[in-house]
Order: sequence, then structure tokens, then C-alpha cells
Amino acid sequence: MKRYTPESPELISYLAEMIEPAKANIGMIAQEPIPADALNILMANGDVVYGYWPEPDPTKHNIGGYGVAVLKGQAILDKRREPGEEIDLVSVPVMFREKAEAHAAWQVFGEGRTLHS
Repeated sequence: MKRYTPESPELISYLAEMIEPAKANIGMIAQEPIPADALNILMANGDVVYGYWPEPDPTKHNIGGYGVAVLKGQAILDKRREPGEEIDLVSVPVMFREKAEAHAAWQVFGEGRTLHS
């Protein structure tokens, strides 16, 4: 998993707008009897899943004080960069307490599992 560094102002704005829904999603996950199952379902329902975590270090690129990484869907985002390519996507944001938790979600439920299997 690598930190996502958006280049366009539109994407930066979009990712900033997703911070509050990310907080709501992790609140919902925490209330479930088996939080890992809820996270798995949430991630399965998104074409692209963004993981957020508090990033207090101002020298690191962050969005509104949060680091962000693509946990699932990087290939879709890469394809979308091709000229003339229009894709309807379901984007799911999830807030984590720290980068290590986002990385674990990437490894267990996201694209990291295919890289490490």
C-alpha cells in the first residue's frame, strides 16, 4: 500500500469531501458484533475503497490533516486516466486510527491480498 497523492484540484476536493463519510463508515463498523466482517462487506461493495488516517506530520502529503491510500481499485483508477474513458464507480471511504490499520485492511480485504497470496 502506498500513500495516494492526487494531482488535480478536483480530486483533492473530492477526497476532502469523503472524510466525513469515512468517519461515519468506521463508526458503523465499530458498532457491529464482528467489525472485520462489516469491513469486509463494506470493501466488497466498493469499486474503489479509500483508506484515511490522521496525519499530523505537515511534511507528508495529506488531505485536510488525513493521509489517504487506495485500498482497492487502483487498476480501475489507472484505467480511468486514459483519455475518453468514462467509468461509473462506487467509491467507499473508510477512516482508520492509523496508517498501520489501513495497511492491514489493504492486505486482508483489499488488493494487498492478491499481491501477497
